[in-house]
Amino acid sequence: MSDADAVAAAECSSPRILLAAARFEWERVVRAADLPTSVKCIALILATYASKDGENVRPSVATVADHMRTSERTVNRAMVTLREAGLIERVRRGNRWADSSAHRTDLHRLTIPEGVLFMPELIERSTPEHASPGDIRVV
Repeated sequence: MSDADAVAAAECSSPRILLAAARFEWERVVRAADLPTSVKCIALILATYASKDGENVRPSVATVADHMRTSERTVNRAMVTLREAGLIERVRRGNRWADSSAHRTDLHRLTIPEGVLFMPELIERSTPEHASPGDIRVV
């Protein structure tokens, strides 16, 4: 499957309610999420480009790849993973023919799926002495 096919598949998956997330709240969820290390690092780099309310995330794939010292393909795969997890939402697709660099890159916002605290695939489980098994911890 090509990267373009993966992106299209991610966007066509079953609809789910995504809640806008403030940057620091979103970072807490990402840190606690059960995601591959490269995806988590790319997510936290994306957060540095977000406004305080989690909007206007628009670094180019090349810029993120440069920060990570990795390939653009790795960044594209991570972006698909983050979209599928409901942690980012593409607000506007970039136009590579645009005159302004601001319109060449995709525009994203940071999101948290509704009910994320009840999604064990995203949040680590914790069993401290005073908690019952199955309690969910967001660090």
